[in-house]
Amino acid sequence: MKFVNLVLFVLSTQLAFSQQARYDSLVSIAQRDLFGRLYEKSAENYLAAFKSLNYKGFAPDRFNAAKALAMSGNIDSAFQYLTILWKKTEYIETDSLLNEKMLIPLQSDERWKKLIAETTPRMPELAKKLAIIRAADQEYRQKSKDLKSVEGKEATDNQTLATQINTRDSINQAEVIAIIDKYGWLGREDIGNTGCSALYVVILHAPIEAQEKYFPIMKAAVKEGRARRQNLAYLEDRMLVRRGKKQLYGSQFKAGGKGYFPIADIEHLNERRAYVGLVPFSAAEMTEIKRQSLGWK
Repeated sequence: MKFVNLVLFVLSTQLAFSQQARYDSLVSIAQRDLFGRLYEKSAENYLAAFKSLNYKGFAPDRFNAAKALAMSGNIDSAFQYLTILWKKTEYIETDSLLNEKMLIPLQSDERWKKLIAETTPRMPELAKKLAIIRAADQEYRQKSKDLKSVEGKEATDNQTLATQINTRDSINQAEVIAIIDKYGWLGREDIGNTGCSALYVVILHAPIEAQEKYFPIMKAAVKEGRARRQNLAYLEDRMLVRRGKKQLYGSQFKAGGKGYFPIADIEHLNERRAYVGLVPFSAAEMTEIKRQSLGWK
């Protein structure tokens, strides 16, 4: 039985890697065609890439596909991709649409005006402020990732960055908490996708007490369509792990690639992930999670 499970694990892992490799290859070709102004070929390769991954795709790739479709005259499909990106992801903003020259063929269509109207935040100044906060949240974290990728760096460098991250987090938290206390949990119609992301990531990086205080507010916002269910799931998992409990959605990993923090009710894990909009784990991933669970308390 163990041998059979091992074989299934190897086969499913190979299949997942094969699908991802095929997707990456097609996207690379599609990008080359896009920059080479072979727009029809680019669109075809993007669509083939999504098909190879069971019609899934990363948001930047879908945005590029929309550009290729627009430039090749496939206006309806271009709008379809942009609409999906707006409704289901945090990827696009009004500026990213208006500043993209490859989307100019769409601008004479009535649907363009509607899309711009939908993506324009009602509170532009607050949206700009939150975009700055979002960028600041990520700045030192990206530096930390870059530092970890360089061998031979001193521990003091890491400690300095950790101090800078904590200081910036404290400043961001004070500003975001003041915003939430004043306005409630705002939606993207108010502050745009980046603004919504700022509210979420700042609370995600806040102390556990702040997380537990604002979790119910975010949960209510999810029910009203002003926050993303996926982000709420990440926040809930983060709080559970910090309280020494088992997470629900398998979103939290141990540092240094040491596996997942313990997960509750593994048999129904993918059902919970699907409900909140997270991609279900593959058979290979589930096999690995079950293997790791043998060492959980």
